Amino acid sequence: MDKERIIQEFVPGKQVTLAHLIAHPGEELAKKIGVPDAGAIGIMTLTPGETAMIAGDLALKAADVHIGFLDRFSGAFGDLWLGGCSRRSVITNRQRFRAFIKLYAL
Repeated sequence: MDKERIIQEFVPGKQVTLAHLIAHPGEELAKKIGVPDAGAIGIMTLTPGETAMIAGDLALKAADVHIGFLDRFSGAFGDLWLGGCSRRSVITNRQRFRAFIKLYAL
């Protein structure tokens, strides 16, 4: 019997898997995520995980944001966004680092 194998490959600098901004999140969602007073919640996904630190630096320099979570091993990055400019900055500059970025902006 043949077994099905699934192989997941990450190609540095070729894509941003997820880039989403939730404007005016509901009170319940914001509370469950851990940012009850959030005006907006941004979510991004980048690979390799270490680039979450670079993405965090770019986001902080592009807008007045607050870091809620950063994990360089899984590439998770949490951030309370006041606007979309930090997300756009990370997406625009991703090719400079030739890497995926896994970023969850909270």
